[in-house]
Amino acid sequence: MQETIVSRGPTVGLLADFGQIIPGALLRAIPRGILNLHPSLLPAHRGAAPIPATILAGDRETGVCTMLMDEGLDTGPLLEIQRYPLRGDEEAPLLEANLAQLAAEGIVTTMKRYMAGEISPMPQSDSGVSTTRRLQRSDGEILASWTAERAYRAWRAYRPWPGVWISLAPALERLNLEVVGPPVSDAALPPGGLAVREGVLLLGLVDGAVPLHEVTPMGGRRMSGTALIHGRPELLAPRARIRP
Repeated sequence: MQETIVSRGPTVGLLADFGQIIPGALLRAIPRGILNLHPSLLPAHRGAAPIPATILAGDRETGVCTMLMDEGLDTGPLLEIQRYPLRGDEEAPLLEANLAQLAAEGIVTTMKRYMAGEISPMPQSDSGVSTTRRLQRSDGEILASWTAERAYRAWRAYRPWPGVWISLAPALERLNLEVVGPPVSDAALPPGGLAVREGVLLLGLVDGAVPLHEVTPMGGRRMSGTALIHGRPELLAPRARIRP
């Protein structure tokens, strides 16, 4: 969903992922108001980054809500909720595309029913409220104090931006993590350390490890994790730990 106003007519408006608060004067100028498509199950994950927040939270379900906009941040009453089950391995780009398709399939029917008076806006629940913020570059750094599941969720949530990376001591050399696998619970690695097990580079975390299948070293080219270690075996030394 790009930051685009989809349509606006004389009686009702439609907005999707605009990323800004609409002035009250504009909301009041359109007789039937402005409808907004939001890719989360409101009131959860209001704000700028609902799809990454959904993945980071480990939610088992998400969806698209059609709301009648008010002057708050995604606080308007709801017209329609389209639900979308999650497996737990979704990555942000594909999830965004699937939710956009879901929204496109339902919005025409919802608008027709609203204009015909067949559905009325329902206030959002007062429970389960959460608000997201715009992502920052610093959000993508994985630390040794993280769990393996948190690191895996971050990689899935922060694609393509801000991406995820680690900072290797002692020089805090940055290593971008391009492809990260699901957590490995029995790796028995010290948190923040690297090791190669059965031909796979692993990053140790507090409760296990995550496989680093593809990486890009600072100033280098994208490569497999094992290719990195073949050229840089010193990264397996005990002192080559990531930031705590």
